[in-house]
Amino acid sequence: MKDIAFFEVALRNAYNREIDSRWDGTRHWLFNDDSPVNIPIPRHNRAGKSFDANALNRTSIRNATPSRTETIQPDKTIANLPLGFWAHLTDKAHERILWIPYLHHAWPSGTNRADLNAKIRLINECRNRIAHHEPLFHNADGTRNPTVVDGLVVDLFHELLPQADVFEPDAPTPVELFLHSSPRP
Repeated sequence: MKDIAFFEVALRNAYNREIDSRWDGTRHWLFNDDSPVNIPIPRHNRAGKSFDANALNRTSIRNATPSRTETIQPDKTIANLPLGFWAHLTDKAHERILWIPYLHHAWPSGTNRADLNAKIRLINECRNRIAHHEPLFHNADGTRNPTVVDGLVVDLFHELLPQADVFEPDAPTPVELFLHSSPRP
């Protein structure tokens, strides 16, 4: 969880920085109705049913915003938003309105949005499994294996913040070190 928490903070700060530096709305991008995280994005699922791809974002923002009696401070809301919110911003529905104008700037040139989205979603799924005390290593398939996910966390963290020295490059990940020192009986 520590590794995922480091990554989550780096991701949210990078995404906020990129959107905030380019957003020219009258209110903060989280609270502006014309913001790419708030405007309705009509889509159809595989069954042909209509849905709004930003409905979940608006709910997350509303739930993360401190009570109405306090002065709304974007930084507090940003800190309260879950990893799932940030993971959702790189999905296909947000490619034109978020990825192209804003978020791709947080990543190295040439980063593939779809590949990145799959990795971030996998990290979020693993994080949720940990938070709900679900088994991690028992019956873990190749992609959901915590060792694989921790490797993704370390790699993506270095892509977001290459100057940070939180994780030693090319060293075993913290999960690999734990498994080596605590083998299964």
